[in-house]
Amino acid sequence: KLGNERMSWLKIVLVNTTHPGNIGSVARAMKTMGFSELRLVKPRRFPDKAAYDLATHAHDILDQSQQFETLQSAISDCEFVCTTSARVRKHPLQVYSPSQLRASLQHNPRTTALVFGNEQSGLDNNQINLGQKQIIIPTSREYSVLNIAQACQIILYELQFVQQRQQVPTPTNSDVTQDEIEVLFSHVESALAALEICNNQAGINMIRQIINRSGLSKRELGFLNGLFCSIQKKN
Repeated sequence: KLGNERMSWLKIVLVNTTHPGNIGSVARAMKTMGFSELRLVKPRRFPDKAAYDLATHAHDILDQSQQFETLQSAISDCEFVCTTSARVRKHPLQVYSPSQLRASLQHNPRTTALVFGNEQSGLDNNQINLGQKQIIIPTSREYSVLNIAQACQIILYELQFVQQRQQVPTPTNSDVTQDEIEVLFSHVESALAALEICNNQAGINMIRQIINRSGLSKRELGFLNGLFCSIQKKN
């Protein structure tokens, strides 16, 4: 039971962060909203004094943060992955606003990753496609770019209402994790290669998006793994 404790069900993931001050600012935003689990994917400079200077009273979050070599490894234990971007991509995921994300988690609590990209370029298309939903914060049409810490603060402001209303999501462990999705996807790719179909990257990306949107149960996942493994063996 999490109650008023820090909500470890939510993982904040920063990918290839350039300036350590942004890491510290995100940690401070997390602290003010009651969140604590920070994951860093190949930050350019960390640990660093600039991060601690801007974290203020959130040094404990920085001290306990985890570092990963890839985004896939950082989200492998999560059941629900939300990637953030200021723009809709060519082959978009379903887009949520922060308030829609809040409503989704209240309705269906899951171990969740909230992923933010590099300050200059954001997340690339391959990283975006690792998520099930894309979070876009409504902003001015004239200038839509938010600092990472600002964007994080806005989204976490919505999610902290879940805690205040004593509706803190408790992960059920019934949903499929991202690591399990990657295993399935590797079987799908191998089966398609054996059949010599859908060998172009655009098609592969579309299949990934279909799988990510599907909300597979453990039983459905097992069936599909068996199906695609059988296709591989017969070819």
